[in-house]
Amino acid sequence: QVQELLSKLDAIAPHLPLDIPMQELLSPQDYTKGEMGKHVLQEVSIVGHLRRIGALNSSTERAIELGAGTGRLSDRLQCLTNASLDHIIIDRQVFSDNHCRDRVLLARSAKLRPREPRLIQRVTEDIASLDLQEHCAEKRCLCM
Repeated sequence: QVQELLSKLDAIAPHLPLDIPMQELLSPQDYTKGEMGKHVLQEVSIVGHLRRIGALNSSTERAIELGAGTGRLSDRLQCLTNASLDHIIIDRQVFSDNHCRDRVLLARSAKLRPREPRLIQRVTEDIASLDLQEHCAEKRCLCM
């Protein structure tokens, strides 16, 4: 099975823009010194790739994080976009307020956009039964 998967990857590799090393996607303003743990690198890299492929442009209005856990990717995305997006954080598990990033997202949104705070909403639901149209109606969404 692994060999079959590798051959499929080899077949599509020439059609993918894989020539950008992760280091080029990380800029100094994307993180603070001393914060470069494994997950921070992954989050910043994901946001960098979203920018590179044009998924984070002026027409994107809402980010939907699927299987979000505590919402750290949404937190990082909000930091790097100056709270310019609504955030729908979806996970099937309930997390305590002490572990979720929801309050941090709300506070940052209110601070950076006091006249037009962004929507921050946590949805506790299994992705298998999720109706994305309910959350994307009339908004240009980015699902991650």
